[in-house]
Amino acid sequence: MQIDFPDRCVYSVHVENATVELLVEKSGAQNDSRLIGMTPHTHAYHELFACTAGEMTIDAERGEISLRAGDLAMIPANVRHVSRMAGAGGAYKAVGVRFIRRPCREARDLFGRLNALCGIQARGLPSLCASVAELAEYDGADDCLPALRLTLLLCELADKTGGACAETAQALSDRDLRRASRLDYFINTCFMNPLTAEFVASQLFVSPRQLSRLVKKRYGVSLRQAVTKKRVSVAAEMLRAGGLPIAEIALSVGFGSVHSFYRAFSEEYGLSPQEYRRREGRMA
Repeated sequence: MQIDFPDRCVYSVHVENATVELLVEKSGAQNDSRLIGMTPHTHAYHELFACTAGEMTIDAERGEISLRAGDLAMIPANVRHVSRMAGAGGAYKAVGVRFIRRPCREARDLFGRLNALCGIQARGLPSLCASVAELAEYDGADDCLPALRLTLLLCELADKTGGACAETAQALSDRDLRRASRLDYFINTCFMNPLTAEFVASQLFVSPRQLSRLVKKRYGVSLRQAVTKKRVSVAAEMLRAGGLPIAEIALSVGFGSVHSFYRAFSEEYGLSPQEYRRREGRMA
């Protein structure tokens, strides 16, 4: 079902025990896909970002999210955030999403699985990103196929990622949110320092085992991997800015050796630091 508002279209799709509402800004109300400066803001609905080219960064109150082409992230409702350019040629499309539970006997809990997607950061999903872009650029005609396609892909993603954690992934308590916020602080502002699991766990007043579960739930990787990704992301910004020698950049972001920096950077970007700097210089 499609509902028209002065500045947006709302597509409502019923699946199992969930209603998926997709909110699309109409032409003229939506910015183009080039990343532009924005002020921090919130929405009453979740915002699904799809990076369609280059790189982008979303600064949210719960941490920074870096995306490359084919990646997507869903910012939960009422979470303050702002998008910014993270590389030459960066582009994105965004669609609002709301999940509503509906009474439906003998249906699986798709609502719970979809809701578990809130806050997710997923890598390498070009089909889903293309579907977000297709709906975001839609002219609002009566044909609802773009909305149906996106809903189907979201349900498939929920089955793959939400199904495994649906039984345990409940809404975060206030204490969990405080711990998650504290964890974001250490990773985003103290990444250049040695961050052992024992030290971070002591600062969050949890055991190393609890910390491991928290980091995995929030970032999808281990603490070491999350810190390394942050270091590499900051190093990439410094490489784009130019000036500093690569060895100095490696040490300033917290790597113990230039060799370990080269290995981590190449694994993340598929290029050596020199190749990345040359490529970004040509694109600037």
